[in-house]
Amino acid sequence: DFIASHGKPRTEKAALPARLAKPADIAPLLRGAVAVARGEGRFDRMISDFRTSEAIVDFINSAKIADYAGRGVSTPDLSIRIKTGPMALPAP
Repeated sequence: DFIASHGKPRTEKAALPARLAKPADIAPLLRGAVAVARGEGRFDRMISDFRTSEAIVDFINSAKIADYAGRGVSTPDLSIRIKTGPMALPAP
């Protein structure tokens, strides 16, 4: 009701480079960065799922995305502890 009566809050957009890297180009780098070394050249690696929409892009391009990410997750994952929190990185 609040949003319906007051409108959607406007967010300040972050400054982005003219050209951004494609998700397929940075996915291997991110996957390696979050891998857990288990010794003797063995690693536990994560599986990622790339999703996008206009709403997602608007949210992640916010100038305050690092602040939002630092607040933790607000999904059912919070109660079952699958994720510890989102990762906010500068635009590639």
